[in-house]
Amino acid sequence: ETEVQGLRQEVKTLEDERTQILSERDVLREELGSASRSLEAQLQHGVELKNELAKLHSELDCLREERGTYQDLEQKYRDRIEELQAGLATARDTIEAQQNHMAELKSSM
Repeated sequence: ETEVQGLRQEVKTLEDERTQILSERDVLREELGSASRSLEAQLQHGVELKNELAKLHSELDCLREERGTYQDLEQKYRDRIEELQAGLATARDTIEAQQNHMAELKSSM
């Protein structure tokens, strides 16, 4: 009878340990699931940030290209303005020379 009681106690202890192990396993599964979900969310956020960064790099490249185009146009306009100013100066000189020549012709008459 004492041996049976000892065996029953040992079975009870083993069952308690089994219940404790199963409970700890469930807790660990929940923690692992939570950690997995958190990691997945962080990875998704990282992908979103990476995509946003790529988009910003693309926009920056476009802005640099537009700035280069603008600077090219600005330089063309400045060159054209200089050409027009030089042409205007030449025209003024020609007009002044013609006026002087006409004045000389009038005075010689």
